[in-house]
Amino acid sequence: MFCVVKKSISHLKYLLLLAAFSTAVFAFCFGYFSLYLNISDSIPKGLYVLEKRLPKKNELALFCLNDEFSVIAKERKYLSNGVCNGLAPIGKKAVAKAGDLVKINRFGTYVDNVRIKRSQPLKFDPNGELMPQRFFEKLLDDGEYLFVAEKIYSFDSRYFGIVGKENIIGTIKPVFTYEKGHLFSDLSD
Repeated sequence: MFCVVKKSISHLKYLLLLAAFSTAVFAFCFGYFSLYLNISDSIPKGLYVLEKRLPKKNELALFCLNDEFSVIAKERKYLSNGVCNGLAPIGKKAVAKAGDLVKINRFGTYVDNVRIKRSQPLKFDPNGELMPQRFFEKLLDDGEYLFVAEKIYSFDSRYFGIVGKENIIGTIKPVFTYEKGHLFSDLSD
């Protein structure tokens, strides 16, 4: 009996030491590598590394909403708490940047006259709240971006419009993502 208890204590010490070491490494990596954990449905759930630069077209980026739309997102609980006017940053794909012709109308979101799938603005959110309507057509200037997710219920540029470079935190690249029962790891490029 004594040997079993002693072995269990040694095993417990090993597990505690491993847990402490793993926690320390994880905490270090979050600070040193600027890791971002996404739990929303806008982009694949998972762990991303943040690069402090502006996105290229079709890259994922983190950005903050401006004041007007921060209020809407906070009141409706679209975002959790964070560093952007008290809200978490948004992670979306940059579908358009300077030089692209963008159009948002009641039928969808277009970039250079090509409609983005599942981008039609909805009149109401899933809770029955009236959504802001931002219909426009514009050739994007330097430092202007459009962020859209190919999901029906995404809070993105179809509602809050153009995002300026001053609101962009940086690009994000997946480390590990989880979507539809599959775990992915990708730090290529």
